[in-house]
Amino acid sequence: MKSFQTLFCERHQCPESEYLKRVFWRCLYPHAIPFVFLLGGIRSRYFATDCRLISGAGRASTVAKVREEISDFIVAPDNGRLLRRTFRIRVSATRLKQLAKRHFHYAESRSPLGDTARG
Repeated sequence: MKSFQTLFCERHQCPESEYLKRVFWRCLYPHAIPFVFLLGGIRSRYFATDCRLISGAGRASTVAKVREEISDFIVAPDNGRLLRRTFRIRVSATRLKQLAKRHFHYAESRSPLGDTARG
């Protein structure tokens, strides 16, 4: 089974080096966008927890593995901070899970085995 990162990059025709950035922006809460720049950008220390989540999810080969990564993210100590917890200046775990589900489902539906693979 392919990883989420591979599926995402294949479907969006982007190099795997673009995966983190593209998923980050898709999963970021819209109201948090201006804060990314104020807090030093995607690669800043502030967003390190988000980047670890996205990277871990990228290595996952099933939705269940993505959920495990999300569980670790939810209890991460950094997420207890006011900006992250209360104001949600972070990526949305729900958006990431939905994005992964769509890509795994799309890959299954395009499988050469078709419905027999589910059966």
